[in-house]
Amino acid sequence: VTPDTLATFDTSFVTGVNVSPATASVQQGATRGLTATVSVTTGHAAYSGPIRWQTTNEQVATVASNGLVTAVGVGTAVVTAEVGHYASGCIVTVTAGA
Repeated sequence: VTPDTLATFDTSFVTGVNVSPATASVQQGATRGLTATVSVTTGHAAYSGPIRWQTTNEQVATVASNGLVTAVGVGTAVVTAEVGHYASGCIVTVTAGA
């Protein structure tokens, strides 16, 4: 999801976003799904637009547009979900594979 794509959706009714879990430990080479819950103003329909997922370190963890994290290399990265002016993240620690 690009910033231009996000700009085409009305997010004025969004009041927050929360990523769960807040922390995750994943073995190198494995995947882990994250969930972003978007809060909206009372009486408004649920948000069905795009969520922008990002990682602070693609050498440690990558993230797909659906929140699926792939553990690439040993270390720590923060994976963030963003909707409008709101963002929330998960601290992902990648450990060596067995």
